Amino acid sequence: MIYDKKVIVHSLSGSLDDMHALVEQWRTLEVNYVSFVGANAQRLQDEFLDACVLLSIRDGWEPDGEPDPYFILSSAFDGERMDEAMELAFVLGGRPARPVCIMQI
Repeated sequence: MIYDKKVIVHSLSGSLDDMHALVEQWRTLEVNYVSFVGANAQRLQDEFLDACVLLSIRDGWEPDGEPDPYFILSSAFDGERMDEAMELAFVLGGRPARPVCIMQI
């Protein structure tokens, strides 16, 4: 199935094994929005932002230079607030023509 370029990560476990690999995959797929919902959502978003910056620097981007070419908008919703994450995904680009990818961890 082909998804919209938005991903919602529904965290039941509160941890993700390899955020760097996921961020690289999302960048390749040109994902433009990632939301974390559930257990440790804010911590997962922090790990996501760290991975984005580290991978960008690895690929030659300098923080005081041009805007980050790998920028991906993100949000975090602690608790079971899937409806808010979905609403924000729709606000950021209208109702997508394809389904939003929801990844449960």
